[in-house]
Amino acid sequence: GGSASDQEQFFAVPANQVWTVLEKALPTSGLRIKKLDPSLMRVEFSSGMTAMTWGQNFVATIQPGPEEGCLLKIGSVGKFPGPWNRSRSMKVCNDLIGKISSALQS
Repeated sequence: GGSASDQEQFFAVPANQVWTVLEKALPTSGLRIKKLDPSLMRVEFSSGMTAMTWGQNFVATIQPGPEEGCLLKIGSVGKFPGPWNRSRSMKVCNDLIGKISSALQS
């Protein structure tokens, strides 16, 4: 296995709204959807290879929050072990969360 990394982000909007934005943001972020389950609000996707990594596999879920809103959780694992996987995974997650935040604000 590779190195694992997890990130979470709370959004003060309904879960189905974040799900719709997430579905649209993945392909435009250069990420490949592997498995999509709208009923569970769960998606598996991957990033491609870079000069430093073989790519990462990700799982994102959206869960209704305790307050008005929802929690986006993104877990990632590098396809092959290496210290650079964690920083690359964090960049992919941060970029995706940024895209979702921007789309929700517009």
